[in-house]
Amino acid sequence: MNTYRIVVVGGGYVGVAAARKIARRVGPGQASVTLITAHETFDERPRWHQLATGQAVDALPMGSLVGDGVELRIAFATGLDLLRRAVLLAGGESVAYDSLVLTLGSSVDLTGSRVPGVAELAHGVTDPAAVSRLARELSALPDASAVVVVGGGLTGIELSTEIAETHPRLAVTIASPAEPGTWLSSRARRHLARAFVRLGVRQLRGRVARVGADAVTLATGASVPSALTVWAGGFRANPLLEASGLAVDARGRALTDAAFRSVSHPEVWVAGDAGAIAGPWGPSLAMGARIAPYLTGPLAASVEAALAGREPTPLRFSYQAECISLGRRDGILQLFHGDQSPRSLALTGRAAARSKELILGLGRWLLRHPGFTVPGSGPAAHDAAHGEMIAA
Repeated sequence: MNTYRIVVVGGGYVGVAAARKIARRVGPGQASVTLITAHETFDERPRWHQLATGQAVDALPMGSLVGDGVELRIAFATGLDLLRRAVLLAGGESVAYDSLVLTLGSSVDLTGSRVPGVAELAHGVTDPAAVSRLARELSALPDASAVVVVGGGLTGIELSTEIAETHPRLAVTIASPAEPGTWLSSRARRHLARAFVRLGVRQLRGRVARVGADAVTLATGASVPSALTVWAGGFRANPLLEASGLAVDARGRALTDAAFRSVSHPEVWVAGDAGAIAGPWGPSLAMGARIAPYLTGPLAASVEAALAGREPTPLRFSYQAECISLGRRDGILQLFHGDQSPRSLALTGRAAARSKELILGLGRWLLRHPGFTVPGSGPAAHDAAHGEMIAA
């Protein structure tokens, strides 16, 4: 009798944790679990802004994270053959599956941008290689060179402040149509504005209409010098999803039901930035690693339930908090209501920076301890039935 094959593609937070939790739930006699990832070390995306400024971050070998019960394949996935149920790999190999879990993430969409010059001239934190390339370019810039970070979201804020703190010799500008951090509370926005002033980050309001070799041009026609432009907006899911024939939304995220199953291919589960799971929060959850810890337990439970012939429990989720780095010694920890609106309470300064480091450390710990899950991620009752413990 052939063993049922579960294949997980994507070695980020969701992929690694989900693979381990699925293996723990189903057991080796019931199914095999294979994790396919392109990198030999764990891609800790919440630290990309540190790596982009040349800081050293301890690398975690993937082999030290997957644990027993998961077969690790270091390979680059080039396509998905949904008809034959196979993951296509670079070099012509393929891995067959019975159930497929996709946690392929997202990246800044440089090539799909309609703004002239972005694809050819802008830098983006699209993958580890691009992050390393940006670090080299920043280090090579002459003193007083102008650096423009385009985007007032989380990525733009963390990149601009990290660059300014690590390279104070550079003139850093953050450009965005609206105030950076518009989703934050008034207290957090005031702290962010003070951090920009302290670090010497200039705020520029306006929509960037063109990126040139030595300047960016706003929609108003005004030109701003830029020796290096970083594009930190327009995130899109991995293009393999749409290319495979899965039903996707406007950002290329695979449409799923409330238990992560593709609406077009029920043998495929999609989670994290790659999936658009609808619920009380809207047509999809926000992108970002901050969502990942809440998804892995319910995702594993959904896969195991389907294998056992049970109806999976829909995801229960409440967005609770968000950490933002403002360099190494400053930050914001913003608390949220269940509808994702900000609470008035926000922790700022060194305490927030330390809190983020603790949370990232907890993320690493959770990867190695699949028996624990994050409170509020549900379905808690089903987890308890399988001996899962809720982490305090």
